Parts: sequence; structure tokens; C-alpha cells
Amino acid sequence: MRFSITPDNQKDVWIYIYNKLQNDSSYLTFDDCKKEDNAKALFRSIKLSDDSATNDLDTWCKTFLQDKQISSLRAALRKKLSRRNKDTISIELDRDIYSDLNDLAAADGITLKDYLAALIRDRYQVVQPPVAACAKRRNKTDVT
Repeated sequence: MRFSITPDNQKDVWIYIYNKLQNDSSYLTFDDCKKEDNAKALFRSIKLSDDSATNDLDTWCKTFLQDKQISSLRAALRKKLSRRNKDTISIELDRDIYSDLNDLAAADGITLKDYLAALIRDRYQVVQPPVAACAKRRNKTDVT
């Protein structure tokens, strides 16, 4: 299977594998426990700040991951890239929270999306987050 890690996706690859190693005890399974420990230690030794990180990650994946794992990694990278390229994002809500929001939106006669947008705009004006104030100051200094 052709797959190469690039400098553009090396951070995403590293995070994906790191999370898998942390959360899935069966992600690396070898007949020899020493090989599994060695693979994990070798992965932990890869530093993204090093010039060789891209090559090291690529070699690590080709050495220790099975074809199915590489396919899953590629799919995760495609999904992440797709999300970055969209103007919209999705969020997860508990079903009961979603139901409550939907009821509130219906009471105002608007869609859930419009209700959330209005709610956030109203709250944002009240709170005036510090980051927003800094951005507004930067924009004013750029204009003058």
C-alpha cells in the first residue's frame, strides 16, 4: 500500500498514533512483547522538532503498522483535511440537550442552527472576550 508521511501531515500522524497507543491497548500486538515495547519506545523517541521526524514517522509506520491500520490512518487524515477545508464544523451534543435546543428554536420559530447563532452572537456581545478585543484593536491599527 502506497502511503508516505509528509511534513504537512506529520503532526496529525503523530497525534493520531499517540492517541491510539494511549487509548487502545490492542493497537500494537506482536507475538513478542519486547517488539511491542520497542515499537512504543521508538515512537516516543520521535520528536516533531527534528529534521528527520517525517522520515522517522514514515519508517515507523511502514515497520510496525499493518495494512488495515495504515488504511485507517489515511482515512483519518483525509477526514481531518476535509474538516479543515470546510467553512462549517460539526459538534456532538447529548440527545437530551439537542432536544431541548430544538424545542427552544421551535418556540422562536427558527431553525436550530439560526437559534444557536443568535444565542452565541447575543452572548458574545455581552461577554466581549479578550481575544476579540485584541483582534479589533489589531484591525483598527492595520486600517490607519
